Amino acid sequence: MLPHQPDLAPLPDPPAEASTSRWCNVPVFVALGLASAAVGWGIGEYWEGPDIGPVTLSLALVLGIPGVLAVHEVGHVVGGRLARFQFALFIAGPLRIWREGERIRVGLNKSLALAGGLALSLPTDSANLRQRTALAVAGGPVASLLLGVAGVALGGAWGIIGIVSLGIAAVTLIPTTTSGFLTDGARLLRLAQGGGAADREAALLALVAESISGARPREWTPELVARSSVEPVPGDPLADSGWALATAVALDRGDAHATRDLLVRRIGVWETIPPATRGGLVGDAALFEAAVRGDAGQARTWLDRMPPRAVLADPAGQALVEAFVLRAEGDLDAARIQIGTARESLSGGLDEGMAVTRRDWLDALESTLDRQRESAA
Repeated sequence: MLPHQPDLAPLPDPPAEASTSRWCNVPVFVALGLASAAVGWGIGEYWEGPDIGPVTLSLALVLGIPGVLAVHEVGHVVGGRLARFQFALFIAGPLRIWREGERIRVGLNKSLALAGGLALSLPTDSANLRQRTALAVAGGPVASLLLGVAGVALGGAWGIIGIVSLGIAAVTLIPTTTSGFLTDGARLLRLAQGGGAADREAALLALVAESISGARPREWTPELVARSSVEPVPGDPLADSGWALATAVALDRGDAHATRDLLVRRIGVWETIPPATRGGLVGDAALFEAAVRGDAGQARTWLDRMPPRAVLADPAGQALVEAFVLRAEGDLDAARIQIGTARESLSGGLDEGMAVTRRDWLDALESTLDRQRESAA
């Protein structure tokens, strides 16, 4: 059961962030397509190899660049399968495919920051995680290299696509960050070097495996929780991840003070969290304010900052938080509706450990609503 301590100080307000229209990136996608066509036309005009023509090359680039990105991300998915990971997310250009419970959903990616591609697979056990993670990460560059070599060998328009694919392989192997995420090269370097950062990532993945296998947060291995939540290197894109898991442990244990301390830390590294994945922190902060402190106003302030297009869909978590916020606001009927939505979304989900915990929280909230209804009768 979630702790209730209304005397705790409120969390800091969410950092200011400019809002944008959900369609604001459409002109950018169109512009990129036109630019690709223009480049293809220019290459076609001055191409000294086989007679291809500017129209053919323009079409090759317009259609080929999204395909090259897709092949790279498919390589990550294949690498994940070879590593015995479970598929969770695939993004390439405007295409978005993700797992929601037992279902695979297909939709449109409207985030320009993620248009370059993203793939995610999660471990279901903790054996040899560093090596298996490296295999999943390496799958993308390997796929790009294979496509590049094949394209250059075929020649013609395929040769241009092959050159682009080889460029994608080279760029993704540069150890840096893009849109808040580590490149393949940065992750492979981290895993190869070992040390604190690699150990932290391995511990994170091991905890994910424990949770997927059915262990609720308070049952997770304490050593792994400690290793995953050590103070990160400044600017580490994974800075929030370990503290997020530690927050789940603190909430499941009913430790309100530890929960608040962890949330304050996480808010402090807001700028290092990829914008598309800030939904976890926003949801945890809204849940703390609504369920722990009982402050409806602060809870709604945080919930209103929920990213409209989270990278990983978590309908159960969002409905659960909404239910607690509505209860704090006094809208008991709407809270019951959200409880039903959350329960339905939890059925057949990937993360059974968190599902067990969330069902307990929903049971406790529903009992509270029943008591309130009886007292009002």
